[in-house]
Amino acid sequence: MKISKIKIKEMFGIKIKEIDIFKKDIEIIGDNGTGKTSIVESIRFALNNESEKKVITRNGAEESEVFVEIDDISIIRRDRPNMESNYIKVQEDKKTVKGSIEGFLRNMYSELQLNPVGFLSLSIKEQNRILLDLIKYEWDMKWIENQFGEIPPKIDYNQNILNVLSQIYAEDGYYYTKRHGINLLIRNKKANIDDIKKTIPVNYNIDDWENKNIGDIYNKINEINNKNNIIEKAKNKLAGINLERENIENKLINKRALLDTEKITEVNKIIDKFTEEEKKEKALIADYLRKIEALKENLKNLKSKKDEDLKFIDEKIQIQIQSIENNFKKDKEDLFIKEREAKKIINENQIESTEKLKKEADFVEEMKGFLNEAKKIDKFNIEIEDLKKSSDDLTLKLEKARTLPAQIIAECKLPIKNFTIEDGEPRINNLPLVNLSDGEKLMFCIDVISATDNNKFKIILLDGLEKLSDNNRAIVYKKCKDLDIQFIATRTTNDKELLVVEI
Repeated sequence: MKISKIKIKEMFGIKIKEIDIFKKDIEIIGDNGTGKTSIVESIRFALNNESEKKVITRNGAEESEVFVEIDDISIIRRDRPNMESNYIKVQEDKKTVKGSIEGFLRNMYSELQLNPVGFLSLSIKEQNRILLDLIKYEWDMKWIENQFGEIPPKIDYNQNILNVLSQIYAEDGYYYTKRHGINLLIRNKKANIDDIKKTIPVNYNIDDWENKNIGDIYNKINEINNKNNIIEKAKNKLAGINLERENIENKLINKRALLDTEKITEVNKIIDKFTEEEKKEKALIADYLRKIEALKENLKNLKSKKDEDLKFIDEKIQIQIQSIENNFKKDKEDLFIKEREAKKIINENQIESTEKLKKEADFVEEMKGFLNEAKKIDKFNIEIEDLKKSSDDLTLKLEKARTLPAQIIAECKLPIKNFTIEDGEPRINNLPLVNLSDGEKLMFCIDVISATDNNKFKIILLDGLEKLSDNNRAIVYKKCKDLDIQFIATRTTNDKELLVVEI
């Protein structure tokens, strides 16, 4: 399949409206700005709907159009700047192609055909990518899913399988980035665990402390405190008994002193009373000598009465003292009973210290205080294990993506004999692309176009061949003719007008 006719309207400022080449090899020559590259660019635009130029339609025109006739296939593509999409119509045997038109067109050519000279100026990485696209290997999305257990996201699947796999295991790819993020999370969680471990005791065991019942310890403390309170109360009671005994004895002493005072007072009153009367009587005796004997007798009676009264007072006091002593004896007996009970409690029981239990309780409380942090460690460890599984799974997928190219290369058919793949890198005559000259690369592109079985579109667009020497350019043209590949070449010359020359 070769190009027989090209028609261009309002595109890139091209002045030539139609080129009727009828499958011939042509060279478009002229000075800079005459539109040589624009013609080649219009052919590319017709085939792939792409252009390196931002403005396709000539200023002032509503749309531009390119028509390309290739054997029994015709392509009409229009650029419509003011509309959302361009117009495309493809016919084969005068019948409109249905379904994916862009897919139909892509199957007609390879990327190398449209711009092999531009291929020379690409980076080695991009050149390798384009060459890897030449490898034909049957695969689909089901195959991808079988290899990885899923469809890896953020991958352009509209390219060669080796490039797809390269994207999958790329360091800036989804799997690598996701694994890096997971590994970063693992490191962060391990750092968190290390930080937490600094705050809790070494070899801290959650089970030892989570089910530890501190209430039992406090119950023991309460039991001891209650027992100690009973002992303390007994001691206080005993001290109170002794104090009460002292109070009773003091009361007895005070009562006795009071009674003695009362006795003295009464006695003094009696003595004073009888002394006064005695004085009177003595006076009467003095006055009445005649009554002396009578008075003496009376005096005797008074003395007897005094003795009786003194005896009565003494007996009265003794009775009161005896009553007090009897009461005191009963109180002493009651106190003795209380004292005996208190001493029994004290003798039978010892004050027990709760310091050890309190320290144990405080230690348990302290250990329980670490539970949340310890549980965080367990939680982090579980999360780390899950993350490790995810990371390991991603590592397996990355390794799968790295090893599959060797398997694919071993199974697939390479386009030409001198084209090989080593470590996923294309080689020509066993040399990497970086070791080849531009002429060698260009000759290789022509070989590839000729050798590609499913490429029926036998044409190559050679834009900018002024970069080659006259001798190398002649070699390229001859090789294309020998391989029956139609070429449309452009070359800058001093000609002021654009010329189309058949070669």
